Amino acid sequence: MGVMSRVLVNRFLMLLLLAGTGLGFSIAYANAPSIDVLTANALLPSEAPGLLAPIAESGRIGWACHPEKAAESRSASNADLPSATLPTTTQR
Repeated sequence: MGVMSRVLVNRFLMLLLLAGTGLGFSIAYANAPSIDVLTANALLPSEAPGLLAPIAESGRIGWACHPEKAAESRSASNADLPSATLPTTTQR
């Protein structure tokens, strides 16, 4: 059984790497038009969701959400915030 020289192995690996790179670029070049077709609509703006109305300065029109109504309050005492007491836990 003979021993392969390092120079021969290095040249073979470089040739293999070069062939693989060339194959990859040729596949990418061949698929470039299909990529353009796939990504043509990628940067178009989407529509607003149909369930939610736009938010105006006065809030959402037709939206009876309790947290949003509570946030309309001008003072914290009228904001209908939850109580600040912590729930009690039982210790064992």
